[in-house]
Amino acid sequence: MASHASHLVRLRSTQLALVVGLAIALLGSALAFTNSSTVNAAALSTAAMGSSGASYCYGEVLVPQRNADSATVINQATDLITQTVGVGALPSSVTYSGNGRLAFVGDDGAQSITVIDTSNNTVLRTLQIDQRIFRVVSNYDGSDIWAVAYLYPNFNLLRIDSTTGSVLATLSVQNSPLDFVLSPNQTTLWVFESSYPDTLVQELDAATLTITSTTQVPAFTYQVAINPSGTTIYMPNISGGGITAFDTQTLTTTTFGPTISYYFGSAISPDGTKLYTVGFDSAYETYAFDLSNNTWTVGADLAPVAQIGYLLYGMAITADGSKLYITNMNYAAGGLLVVETANLNSASFIPTEIYARPAACPLTSDPDAPVTTTTAATTDPVVPAFTA
Repeated sequence: MASHASHLVRLRSTQLALVVGLAIALLGSALAFTNSSTVNAAALSTAAMGSSGASYCYGEVLVPQRNADSATVINQATDLITQTVGVGALPSSVTYSGNGRLAFVGDDGAQSITVIDTSNNTVLRTLQIDQRIFRVVSNYDGSDIWAVAYLYPNFNLLRIDSTTGSVLATLSVQNSPLDFVLSPNQTTLWVFESSYPDTLVQELDAATLTITSTTQVPAFTYQVAINPSGTTIYMPNISGGGITAFDTQTLTTTTFGPTISYYFGSAISPDGTKLYTVGFDSAYETYAFDLSNNTWTVGADLAPVAQIGYLLYGMAITADGSKLYITNMNYAAGGLLVVETANLNSASFIPTEIYARPAACPLTSDPDAPVTTTTAATTDPVVPAFTA
């Protein structure tokens, strides 16, 4: 027990070095702003503990808090913290099942995956994987989980039974897969192994993790977004350049958007019409790309809202498409930047101990909301005859 505790202490004590090292590896040099932070006062308030009232996860955003060994539930309507769920040591990733019934938190320090019942945000079970978990995705009903894991000296892709924790398939990979996505039909896993300045895109059979195609793409990316039809994957380029669109049918690429120094993270609107990312040239700004005509709009500088860290690591978009939650990996003042998609100049800040991208509930409505039905008035089919 003592050796395990000392191991966690060592992991925590080297966290700053890891964050800085990741920043240097990705960017070549650390980018930091020293602007004074204007924190949204409402975001500092914490609502009373307890269920959000919704069945499953409707209207919620889930955020791993790495130093607090917890997953924090945020009400997307108010951006207030409503609940905190204890998970394994050093949580590093989070995802929801497609039906919103389950949430999965990958734990780097505990080498496990915590399964959460979203109807009451309590832990159902912990799956001990005995590998460091860095990224997780789930299928629609939550029966299967795919994870990027590390067991010295290899990075591994795992397919895991979410009930038993059994590893159903394994693939060892050479470089650290900085992202991967499951196709909408849940048959294909797309894995992105970034090795500056390129990215190796591998197409896998989701059930067996066998490789079906490999494509070298001249873009360096660490968070991609797949459109609802599964035909295009968008890869923001953080090595300089624009947005690379990868055609999943032809395995070819096109590039669009302004050529700027870096793009951080990506999220696609639920209807697939807009792509969002944060770009940096002389300032950190939110970009919205209209995918129908490759035009874009740009929001205001985010630096006055929060002290921007070395990386804006990733983002999640709400199921109604109204808000973006963006991870700010500032070691001293980390948290979430919240941007309204209707007004890219509107941003606020939620301070949390976060070093991983958030997850937004996939449900667009409350499944427990009462259904109101109206019955049209009917006329009497038999009208009495008039008598004088």
